[in-house]
Amino acid sequence: MAQWWLNLHPQTQPLFLQIGFPGSHPPYDPVPRYAEALERDLPIDEVSEGDLAGQSPLFKTMRQHNTEVDRDSVVHQVNQSEEDRKRQRAWYLANVTMIDEKVGEILGRLEARRYLDNSVVVFTSDHGDCLTDHGHSQKWTMDDTMTRVPMLVWAPGRFDAGGEVDGLCQ
Repeated sequence: MAQWWLNLHPQTQPLFLQIGFPGSHPPYDPVPRYAEALERDLPIDEVSEGDLAGQSPLFKTMRQHNTEVDRDSVVHQVNQSEEDRKRQRAWYLANVTMIDEKVGEILGRLEARRYLDNSVVVFTSDHGDCLTDHGHSQKWTMDDTMTRVPMLVWAPGRFDAGGEVDGLCQ
């Protein structure tokens, strides 16, 4: 849609373009060519009984709720097989790869339409995903995998390249 809009409208004034990608939210439904390689070679940590037993009462209750009551678009299974856990993670990562490809296409279109010469591009996400780590799925735990998401800013000539901020950004 963004590429269609950029092709349709002439560049006559400054542009603010905000694009939201629905993936990598459930359902994890990538194009198979992205998922196949990831499913074969993806390392994944085991979820141990000790890990589950050591969780806070709130996380234990939430895990039970997410498997027995709340049927979000991904039904979280209590004791997923390693194969199922790898598939969930691979399909999520495949969706992220699809987003990466689309961002590249949009940047190419912005360059072709001569917007990039005077642009600031910001890429971020609102949260991560547990991806079955510690027996949990989706975004509900607020572990580092949920809260430490990237925020990339691209603005050649305006900021020094390669800078990093480890603190909270919003």
